[in-house]
Amino acid sequence: MSLDRDTLLSPWVLALLVTVLVAILIGFQPAKRFLDMDEPQTAGDRHAALLVAQAHVKANPERQDMRLELARLQLELQEPEAAGRTLAPLQDVRDAEVQWWLLEQKWQAMNALSGTGETSQRRRRDFHKQLQDIHESSGIGDVTPNVAAWSLSLSRLETLAGRWLAVERPERSAECFEALANRDDDRRPYWLSQAGHAWLQAGFPERAAAAWHRAWLASDNTKRDVTMHVVQWFMAAAYAGDDERRELARQSLTAAIQSEGESEGERSLAYAREYLAVYQDDPVLLDLGIRIALANDALDQALRWSERLLALDGQNPQSLERFTAIALAVGQPGLAIGSLQTLSRLQPQQTRYLEQLANVQRWTGNSAQALAALEKLARQTGDAAVDRQVVELALLSYDRQAALSALQRLDAGGALTAAGRGQLIDVLNDLGKPGAAIDKLRSWQTRSGLSVPLRVRLATLLEWVGELKASGQVWARLTATPGARQIKASEEQSRLLRRQWRLTEAIAALPEHDAGALARRGELGWVIGQTDEVVEAYRELSRRRPLTDTETQRLLQAARADQDIALVARMAENLWREDRDQEAIIFAFQAAQDQGRPDIAHRLLALAQQAPERFADSPTYWGFLGSTKLQQARPIEALNAYRQGLEVAPDSVNLRSGELYAMAQLGRPELRERLNDARTLAAHSQQLTLAMASGWESLGEIDKASLLFRRSLSGPRPAPTTLVSSAENFARTGREGVARKLRRHVLRTEAPTLARQLEPDHNLTEGELSAQLNALIWSLGETGAVASASWYQRLVTGTPALAAEPVEPGLQLLNVLSGMGQDARYRYLVRYRDEAGLPMPDFHALNLAIRQNDHEAIARLLDEPSAAFTPADRLTALQQLGRRKQAYDVAAGLQASGMDMRSDMASLRKRMPNRAGVSARSGELGDLSMNEFKASISRTGGRWGTELELGERQLDGDDLDLTVIDEGVDNERFAQVGAAYYGARSKAQANIGAVNSDTGSHPQAGVSYERDITSRFSVNAGIDWQKPAMTNDYLRLFAMQDSLSFGFSWQPTRRDRFILETRKSRFKDRFDGDDIGDGQRVASVWEHALVQGATRRVGLSLFASHDAQQADDNMPRALQPLLPTDATPEDLISDDTTFLGAGISVSRGVPGEAYPDVASPRWRLEFGAGHQWPSGDFAGSASVAVGSRVFGGDEISIDASIDQGTGADATTRVSAGIQYQIFLEP
Repeated sequence: MSLDRDTLLSPWVLALLVTVLVAILIGFQPAKRFLDMDEPQTAGDRHAALLVAQAHVKANPERQDMRLELARLQLELQEPEAAGRTLAPLQDVRDAEVQWWLLEQKWQAMNALSGTGETSQRRRRDFHKQLQDIHESSGIGDVTPNVAAWSLSLSRLETLAGRWLAVERPERSAECFEALANRDDDRRPYWLSQAGHAWLQAGFPERAAAAWHRAWLASDNTKRDVTMHVVQWFMAAAYAGDDERRELARQSLTAAIQSEGESEGERSLAYAREYLAVYQDDPVLLDLGIRIALANDALDQALRWSERLLALDGQNPQSLERFTAIALAVGQPGLAIGSLQTLSRLQPQQTRYLEQLANVQRWTGNSAQALAALEKLARQTGDAAVDRQVVELALLSYDRQAALSALQRLDAGGALTAAGRGQLIDVLNDLGKPGAAIDKLRSWQTRSGLSVPLRVRLATLLEWVGELKASGQVWARLTATPGARQIKASEEQSRLLRRQWRLTEAIAALPEHDAGALARRGELGWVIGQTDEVVEAYRELSRRRPLTDTETQRLLQAARADQDIALVARMAENLWREDRDQEAIIFAFQAAQDQGRPDIAHRLLALAQQAPERFADSPTYWGFLGSTKLQQARPIEALNAYRQGLEVAPDSVNLRSGELYAMAQLGRPELRERLNDARTLAAHSQQLTLAMASGWESLGEIDKASLLFRRSLSGPRPAPTTLVSSAENFARTGREGVARKLRRHVLRTEAPTLARQLEPDHNLTEGELSAQLNALIWSLGETGAVASASWYQRLVTGTPALAAEPVEPGLQLLNVLSGMGQDARYRYLVRYRDEAGLPMPDFHALNLAIRQNDHEAIARLLDEPSAAFTPADRLTALQQLGRRKQAYDVAAGLQASGMDMRSDMASLRKRMPNRAGVSARSGELGDLSMNEFKASISRTGGRWGTELELGERQLDGDDLDLTVIDEGVDNERFAQVGAAYYGARSKAQANIGAVNSDTGSHPQAGVSYERDITSRFSVNAGIDWQKPAMTNDYLRLFAMQDSLSFGFSWQPTRRDRFILETRKSRFKDRFDGDDIGDGQRVASVWEHALVQGATRRVGLSLFASHDAQQADDNMPRALQPLLPTDATPEDLISDDTTFLGAGISVSRGVPGEAYPDVASPRWRLEFGAGHQWPSGDFAGSASVAVGSRVFGGDEISIDASIDQGTGADATTRVSAGIQYQIFLEP
């Protein structure tokens, strides 16, 4: 940094200073001479001083200062041994002066001996130890200041640094130099520079760089201070200092390059930026900065400094190469072009620059310039590889002339490869010179022969120029040549034959397994009408590549002509999945219908339903859609499908038949009109005749239905599948009688054929096996389980096709096993097909889980989004899981679609009470009369339900033997709220309420739990607290009851049920809660259904019960004023009783239930009688109930009952009531 001229001294002052300086230099020589004359006398004085010092020490040995003075003189006279003896008593004195002279003594003693002897090594170790001790005691290198450290003078610090360098410990020397820099501000740059050298010598380049950086910073401050004081006259020194400072920066960066580590790299980069901000045009610093930036991946910074360096010296090859590399690294190849051009100009003998230039120009999109550079390089080097690059780039740039020149140079030099030969032929042909290309090929053939590809090119060019004969000769020779090109040659030979319309020979010439040849084989077969050739060729071709539209249509037509319906269906499915080709689906529909394959037709229909709008104009589609909806019990959708089809084809017998079946299921009022309209068409259609029979039968005109049925059988023999389908439709519409007749007719007519197929010497085909399984399915309801099992066994043991598991027979076998109830075999086959990956409808896995009562599997299957279950399957599964609300929604959807689901909906609503009602009841319990009015509401969802009851009771005990009648207990008001949880196999209930009378209020509560252990066995338990005691009249009036109950229900058969109930009770008075006594009851009932129909039931029952009650010793105090004075607790509680009896019940539904399951009216009659012990009296009971709807969605019911002695005692119980309830939607 240059000094500011305004700060220098004036000229006259400067002249004066120069004069003084010259005078001093002139007088220096005489002064030096006088000093040298005094030297000998000074040495003598030192010896005299030594003698004096020795005398002083002898006189005063304890004086430390005298010893130090003596040692100093001895060391000055190079007597380290004597100095060591003098300083020996001071070895342990921790004084800086003492220790310093000890260091000097050991330094001279170490230097006095040379070699590697033991004494020399010991003295070296002593010196090192002393040197280290002084270094540490002086606090040199400490991070934090040490107040107890010795303070060495600057000269001694410099000496210490020199000693460390002498013993090859430059890192310690560097610490001393840094300490000098901290204390000597005037010479700080010098000391820091020396520290940098020492650090670098010690192998710490990062610390060396930091030291030189500090020296550089300090030199700036020092120069400013000197400028302000004493060296303004020394102008040359000022400019020299600027050069020294620049050198410090260079040394700092040189050391920084050697440093390692990410943090050091960032610091080095910061140094470089700082130096180059001052010395912007210093080439050395720029070079060092670039190297540091590259080392730290600061490519952008390196690029900017490289540009500055090139601005200083743009002809330096090394700088140019580095700039090129950096520009390419930062993704700016355009910047590298100029440097590469300069390098190529400076060093033309270096062809790599020209090659790099071509590559860079190619990357930047300058194809023309790149091509020019490559051509120059090719001419300069004569390298064949460069010519090949020229060819490649020229072809990409569509410069055919440049490519031709390069290829001709390669050909002339004998370096043209086989690929290059092909390129040369292509270029000549592209330039409109096919003749030249042919000549070149023939010359190569004459000279060295041609490869197969070139021979193909020769044949092609000959054909293009019209030399067909010569072309044919070339193709003939290629056909006879083994190899991959043989197929191509065969195809070309066939093509030439086709051009001459020699089609049969063209087919024969084609190869057998090539995809292109197969396509042409199919095409030629289609032209000459050989359908078997078409099917074989296109089928093989489809395994290799997708067929074109034309090929697909040809294959479909040929497959249908050959009656290969499986191939037609498979192709139609593929076309639908790929292109939504409805024409292919319809074509396959018709083929399946013509060949009697409804299974394939239904599979195709499932695909068509993915986009029904594409089939709006196809009556075939609407017919199959309607049939499928009928099979799925969705008659409304089926009817809509048939009617849409009739709009397209009004005279379609198939659509008209389906419409009649759907309307019969729905019970539509316009069915009669439709039947009359169909009479004309039915005269010539057996199918429509059967449909009309179903329609008339649904209207209740059995005579017309039977007549049409007999007419259909008296005509041409119908197909078994048609009759069985008709039977299934009859069954779905509830016409089981007609369906049974049709099935029996099919079995009777088909039995001979089926029996012949089962003969031992006959091998069943897949079609025959399918027919056998269909017949077995049809016969399950007619032949019985034993005969069906025998038939099934014959199929299993005698039919290899069944073991091979074809798709359709395997699915039919599942239906057979399911219908036969062979769960073990059914379960095995389902799992086998699942593990084998065979196709199987989803409902089989669901059916298996339902049969095993596997709730987890059922839930998983239902939750699978890809599972395809019918609503009926989902309904069954949801009922099994106990998801009643979801099951009800599914059943309601089926009902809305036309299927009769009223029974299932009623059953579900009965298990999900949703009603509101009021009731009034009057009765007698012994001598106590009771009247009750109650209002209630129940709401139940899928899992949870709630119930609320509010009411009032009036009790009349005038006929009881009471001393005083407490008027406060004859009017009761009660309220109760309950909650229920419905699990999949359990039900939990809890209720809480209160009863209020004039004497006060008391709460009451109860909980109960029911669980189905299996489908036939269930248990229940309950706890009641402070509920009214209904054992007899006295207890009802004055007592409350706490009870614990347990029971179970077992259903060994569908018609029998056994029920056992046990109860433990505790009676307390209702006023103070004092105990009255205990009670136990065990009751059992065996029920057997004589008649169990859809709406009516007749049942027998046997029942037995035992009641044991025990009164406490003392009468509760609150009851004593109300009863006679001689009354005891035994008067309130009856003795033990046992009852055994039988009964009969006749019912049509159950009036008053949560939801009716039969239509109005509903009624029930029950009678029971038996014997009671120990009294030996006859006991009996009777009840009657009648219920009916009023407005719809409601019910009014009336019931009456009488019981004489079947309870805990001989108390007579009489009751009559009326109830009205409205059924709410779930």
